[in-house]
Amino acid sequence: MQGLSFQVQQPAPSQIAPANQSVHILVVNCEAEFAEAPLVTISFSVGGVARRLTLRLPVTVARFVTPVQINSQDFFSRWKQIGNESGRETFKDFKSGPSVNPEFVKQVLTAFQLSILDGIDPNPSNFVSAGIFTSGNGTKAGVLIRVQLNPAADLTRVSVRSTSASVTASLANYLALRLSSA
Repeated sequence: MQGLSFQVQQPAPSQIAPANQSVHILVVNCEAEFAEAPLVTISFSVGGVARRLTLRLPVTVARFVTPVQINSQDFFSRWKQIGNESGRETFKDFKSGPSVNPEFVKQVLTAFQLSILDGIDPNPSNFVSAGIFTSGNGTKAGVLIRVQLNPAADLTRVSVRSTSASVTASLANYLALRLSSA
């Protein structure tokens, strides 16, 4: 997959006994920006019948983001500096449901390797986050995120701005997917 490199730590055994498991470690390195989580195809046979199973690995650009703490003035200065041109800003609006509450949003943002920047947005139902995406080749992209909850209408808006259009799109899609699947 473009942007990622993979290394299998040990070869798979030729046989696995019934009711047993085999653990395989796959090291994933981020070489450049990437848009989608990679697919892995597992080939095996059961009773002499060949089978293939394709799975999406839980590896997104968020795995390569470092949280950043910045103050209100820096946040808004960078928000304006990034702007909304060339795909560097994306909005996702969706129905929230009752389980999308402030605590859940904090958990999701933290799981996405983003800082929670308290005191930046005056509305306590909104969250502001920041981070830096870094690839193995040294490419860096600043990331600024705002999550707005509207409990009265059961709506959520995720706004992402980044210096990289592909990082912006990927983070916006995965955040909206995670927050809407609560």
